[in-house]
Amino acid sequence: MSVINRMLRDLDKREQQQNNQAYTPAAVAPSHGSKRRVALIASIGAILVLAVLVWQWWHEGLADPALDPAPDPAAQQAESQNTDPGSYVMQALQAEPAQPEPAVAQEATPEAANAVSETSDDATEGRNQLVVNVAELQQSALPAQTEAAQTESKQTEAATSITAASQAEPQEELADPAPDPVPDPAPKVGPPPASTSSMKVERVELTPEQLAETNLRRAREAMAKGDRDLAQELLEKALIVQPMHVEVRSELAAYWYGRGFATRALTILQQGLDRQPQQSEWQLLYARILDRMGRVDQAYSALININEDTDEALELLELRAAAANQLGYYAEAAADYTVLAGRFLQSRWWLAAAVAHEDSDNPAAAVRAYQQALQYRDLSSEARQYINDRLYALTPIEPETN
Repeated sequence: MSVINRMLRDLDKREQQQNNQAYTPAAVAPSHGSKRRVALIASIGAILVLAVLVWQWWHEGLADPALDPAPDPAAQQAESQNTDPGSYVMQALQAEPAQPEPAVAQEATPEAANAVSETSDDATEGRNQLVVNVAELQQSALPAQTEAAQTESKQTEAATSITAASQAEPQEELADPAPDPVPDPAPKVGPPPASTSSMKVERVELTPEQLAETNLRRAREAMAKGDRDLAQELLEKALIVQPMHVEVRSELAAYWYGRGFATRALTILQQGLDRQPQQSEWQLLYARILDRMGRVDQAYSALININEDTDEALELLELRAAAANQLGYYAEAAADYTVLAGRFLQSRWWLAAAVAHEDSDNPAAAVRAYQQALQYRDLSSEARQYINDRLYALTPIEPETN
């Protein structure tokens, strides 16, 4: 760019010098050579501007080769020759037709003719110098273009070789001879495979008893884990499907009593006793809750009818005898203690029966009960002393005979 600017400045200086030296009289008509010179300078300037723009565009494209695809080396060389700014200028200068110098008007003086001739010679010399400078610029840019073309040519050749190698690989793979087939081993004769087990899902409808048992089991597991709310829910579900389930009703009543809801527990037990009055487990739990609540008379009333053939019969008799003794029913208490003494064969039940007979004003029955108690060895020394004292007090003194 500096060479071109220097050339333009030289041309401007020469034109100024020629304008200062040349003198055109008023009588002489304007020269056709000055018009041609102006047109020539304008065309050269336009060509130079166009060459600069083309050179900048080419330089930017060369700086970023990734944006353009890999060009053909022959096409690239042709394109570089076409886009070379020096070639544009040379073509423009060569294409410019040689215009003959117009004849000087008949009225022109010899001095004017000499001035025009000198001006034409200067323009021709400037054009020749411009051509020489452009040729130098073209020669200086030629090594860079050649190096870029060689680099791109190498890249193109490398890409072509890679593509050819990639295309040749499948052929080489296909060309490999197939391996010899390996003979399959002879199948071993063994026992026939066992029939695979299959799972069949069937929907089974549980009976009320089974459903109650399932809920009861789950409720006990929840109670063991401390989940009392879930246990309560499961027990209530079990009681709904099986109202006469003894364990479900008993455990639900015990749950509410343990939570402090004694009235609710009694209600649950009472509902069961209304359907089955002599259910011993419900009777025992019901009477114990009433006794602990201080409602002894209701406990005794609940135990009037007892089935003595059940496992809870002895506990029911003991609880009823204690309630009768508290209520002053000594004869009933003595009867229950006597039954207990005959069942358990323990001295303490005979002793309790003797005291109940004595309180009921039945000394003869009391003496017999005391004497039965002395026959057991499980009595303590204090109990034996007490029995002897009571026998001495209850036995009448016979008068001495002479």
